[in-house]
Amino acid sequence: MKKPLIVTVGKNDIIHISIVSDLLENKTESLAVCIEEATKLISSMHTANNKKVKILVDLSKFTGEYAIKSFTDMINFATDTKPYVEKSAVFSGLEKGRMAAEMVITLSRRDDIKVFNNEEEAMAWLESPKNNHNSQSTKKRAYASFFVQNY
Repeated sequence: MKKPLIVTVGKNDIIHISIVSDLLENKTESLAVCIEEATKLISSMHTANNKKVKILVDLSKFTGEYAIKSFTDMINFATDTKPYVEKSAVFSGLEKGRMAAEMVITLSRRDDIKVFNNEEEAMAWLESPKNNHNSQSTKKRAYASFFVQNY
């Protein structure tokens, strides 16, 4: 079975994570294995380089469809890797992908992840100084947080 998550290390030791399909029930076991492998890579790069890592998440092939278990696993992945990550940039041309990412960010309480429409914007932010924030993403997250807390 094709892995739903592909993890590679790119230029400047930026970790690239691509979700390349849906995350429906038939992929939950495979996703869990991929998340475990990705977590080990993130942790080991943090230890080897003695600094927090940067992550680029590509949702351009993500269909926006997911099982609750997969969604929960992605929230736990974001939470578990927080101590090792300086910042993460997520990009997707689809609103469904950006919305799913915003929900994961909000529920994992991560303020170091921003969502973009394309890879160029995501990389520009990822390579910028750490305190450079994207206000549009922050506004969406505030709304998502309000929604989650009140419903």
